[in-house]
Amino acid sequence: MRDLIESLTKEKGAADIERGYIEEEVEMWRLKLEEELALKAEAEMILREFREDVDNATLQKADLERRVEQLVAEIEFLKKLHDEEVADLTKQIQESTVTVELDVDRPDLAAYLRSMRAEIEQVASRNVKEAEKWYKTKFDTLKEHASKHEGQMQTMKQEITTFCNQVTDLQNQIDSIRARNAALEQQLEDMEVGHLEKMAGLEHTIAQLENQLCETKEAFRGGGEEAGYFLRGRVRPIIPALEQQSQRSVPPQCPAAWRLTQLPQHLLDAPSITFCPEKAVSRPCQTLHIGSVHILKC
Repeated sequence: MRDLIESLTKEKGAADIERGYIEEEVEMWRLKLEEELALKAEAEMILREFREDVDNATLQKADLERRVEQLVAEIEFLKKLHDEEVADLTKQIQESTVTVELDVDRPDLAAYLRSMRAEIEQVASRNVKEAEKWYKTKFDTLKEHASKHEGQMQTMKQEITTFCNQVTDLQNQIDSIRARNAALEQQLEDMEVGHLEKMAGLEHTIAQLENQLCETKEAFRGGGEEAGYFLRGRVRPIIPALEQQSQRSVPPQCPAAWRLTQLPQHLLDAPSITFCPEKAVSRPCQTLHIGSVHILKC
């Protein structure tokens, strides 16, 4: 019982130590999970900022497209105006019958309009290309950052899922160890209660046996004295006959020695009775049976 209690106590101590280790590990994983959650929040904030940049870039793209459309519309308008002016001038030239002397230094309006049109188209084309290049560069940069952070987000989500599973497993282990510890404590308590009950029963039995032993000793003590008185009363009347028989069978120089022997079991503790305490010669003994009394003759 004591070995079992010590074994259960050792198992309980080992379970407590293991529970402490698991709680420390859970605390460590919890701190790591908090760090990962903080990194996740930071990554989400950066992603929101990038999304805002993407939205701003989209708005800028729309603004540039609108400006390009306005420039194209303006170019079309100027082109149309130029065509109308050229047509009017051509018509006037054809209808005019007056010969006009042209001044060599007078600027050529058609060439000027063509030059201005080419310049406007060149500027518009350059603006469109620059806008497309800027938008493409910005879009590629944002896309690269988004893909990079998307990969980090996926990795962090997987790590968080793994951490949650590990925390769940550790929590289940802690619950199992706590249940086992509670069962061991309950078993130890039940064994202690049973041991105390057995000890109380044994102490009660020992007390009863001690009382019975005392009563038996008292009974034996009283029975031995009564047996001695009884034997003395039974033997005293036959002493003369024994002395006469001894005188007939034993030489005078060797008086007979008689003593009581082979008493019943419950009279063994009674004081022995020896007759004729003279010096006896060593010789074989004879047993006389008188009723239930046995007398040894030496």
